[in-house]
Amino acid sequence: MQYSEVLPHFRAAFLHDIVFRYESDTFIRVGKEKFGGLGSFVFCFALVIPKRNTLECVIYGNSSAAIAKAATFFLSLKHPGENASLIIRGCGPAGFPVSALQPEQLAQILDANPKRHLQLESGTWTAEQAVILANRPYSLQLTLIKSYNILPCTFAFADQGTAFVEALAQRQTSFGALSIDFKDEMPFSSKNLKRLMHLETLTKLKLCPMNEESVFLPFSARAKALHYTMYSRNIVPQLIDYVHILPRDLCLKIHLYYQSWDQFLIFFFNRLTELRHFERLSLSIAFRPQKLDHDRLVFVVEALMNMIYANQKLKYLSLGGFPLVKGLCLQQVCKALEDHRGIRTLAIQHQPKSGFKKNAEFFSWVEQLLSSNRKIEVVDEAGKRFSDGPRANALKSETGWTCRKRLCQTDIRSFLRVTKRPRTGTQA
Repeated sequence: MQYSEVLPHFRAAFLHDIVFRYESDTFIRVGKEKFGGLGSFVFCFALVIPKRNTLECVIYGNSSAAIAKAATFFLSLKHPGENASLIIRGCGPAGFPVSALQPEQLAQILDANPKRHLQLESGTWTAEQAVILANRPYSLQLTLIKSYNILPCTFAFADQGTAFVEALAQRQTSFGALSIDFKDEMPFSSKNLKRLMHLETLTKLKLCPMNEESVFLPFSARAKALHYTMYSRNIVPQLIDYVHILPRDLCLKIHLYYQSWDQFLIFFFNRLTELRHFERLSLSIAFRPQKLDHDRLVFVVEALMNMIYANQKLKYLSLGGFPLVKGLCLQQVCKALEDHRGIRTLAIQHQPKSGFKKNAEFFSWVEQLLSSNRKIEVVDEAGKRFSDGPRANALKSETGWTCRKRLCQTDIRSFLRVTKRPRTGTQA
């Protein structure tokens, strides 16, 4: 297909965007809209500038070699922003094969912006390209993810990840962060996935839910930090007793289901209590039950407290995504951390949702913790920090607008959700 054959369509698509001409037969479109499916020789990607913009880009050309050359030039330009990202979106139904991007071209793109996060959503990547991804002399932030946009192609390794894993195993320095997000078929074979878990070169490993056979495999990872999402539906809680969790920095999101939600959490907390080597722990749950059974919750809270007491090396504890930690449970968490030797940061949910009385109780528990443990800071999910401001006990006897105003003036005012002013003669 010649460019002249689809030129009228290109002009319509470019009406509200910017088009750069690279050499004679290649064009680069830059805009805010995703690719709509024009032509066959196309290469789609996005440039993300944090807190500013996301530029959706498409390269059109008469040959895959021409597109690869233009992509190398354009993607090797300096990308501003500390957290900038490059997203390889797709290549069209019968368009640009990413294998046309030569290893030296891929290396040039990566080396031009070594701190840029790279996200690969599509294309079948060769063993030579995989080696380039794995052996850069600096730490890389790499995300491998299945594409769910309008383009049909998805990410894959031509050799199911063999060359990538072997190159990682030969590294003498840290690789950086690797994120794998596939709901269906993984880009790694079962053998290569197990080998990946045993590598010590990963600073952070982030994994999507595994199938039933491999659900506990991520806990054997030798990465310094593990971020893992798992479903409790198909797990026998008693099996958790035999799971050896290696990472000392664990960020876990659990999708709980009604039948055995409490048993799962109890066995999990008991296992963390036995291991007692954790330094950073973040817990987040997606909870299905609409109504909590208080009798069942009591045993969960007890197991959580035992876990906190046992892990005296714990420096960071995040319960910001743990909706069970409220009321009496939050009070006990604060109590457990008052004389904790290691803890330095506690992250909790932005509470309470309503009610002045609940606000006062909430503040009193947290300020008691801050007063008892001067080494700790308490933050919300957004990282906004408490400081040891005026004692909430001095405010508990006050009601109405005056009390709320003084609460808002304390150093923990960011946690207060302002409620309506109580009517005269009513109790707040």
